[in-house]
Amino acid sequence: MSYERLLTARRHIDERRFREAIVELHVVLENETKPSQTEETLELLALANFKAAYLTEEEHLARQLITSRPTNAYAHTILARSLERQSEHEEAAGAQSLAFALAIHF
Repeated sequence: MSYERLLTARRHIDERRFREAIVELHVVLENETKPSQTEETLELLALANFKAAYLTEEEHLARQLITSRPTNAYAHTILARSLERQSEHEEAAGAQSLAFALAIHF
């Protein structure tokens, strides 16, 4: 059931129906049991929040991802994008530099 909801959320994102995707992803998160699945769901949720311009929530999700796995280059990229859109350019530059370094390292 969670897998179906995850696919539905992906479809909503593809169709630019971000609010619907966010609702589906919150339901998926409530039922997640495996950390690897939770990370993927959080990344999708951060993306949907970014696309919907819910920047505070996106920033929170990015920081949560970074806390759970500091080497997640995508999470650092999400954080950088969110901070840029909030005009926090200096902090965004640091997050983007780290994302770039992590992406090259792996």
